[in-house]
Amino acid sequence: MTDFGVELEGVVRSAVSYALNRQISFDDLTKPLDEESIKVTMDDFLNALHEVGPAFGALMDDLERRRRTYRFLCSEFC
Repeated sequence: MTDFGVELEGVVRSAVSYALNRQISFDDLTKPLDEESIKVTMDDFLNALHEVGPAFGALMDDLERRRRTYRFLCSEFC
């Protein structure tokens, strides 16, 4: 698996964890889980993205700095 694939897998696992935590009743762990009602939402993915962060790739600050620099260079010379 590529480095990107490993990072993506981490985000997906985290998002699934958020979805499961919404469905599990921690007051009564013997209560059966309705697997059909478990849905991973966009909020789950957004929370996972904030939690997991890049492990192998560039840091978010570096990516943002490069994006701004690229936009500046293109506006000046393109």
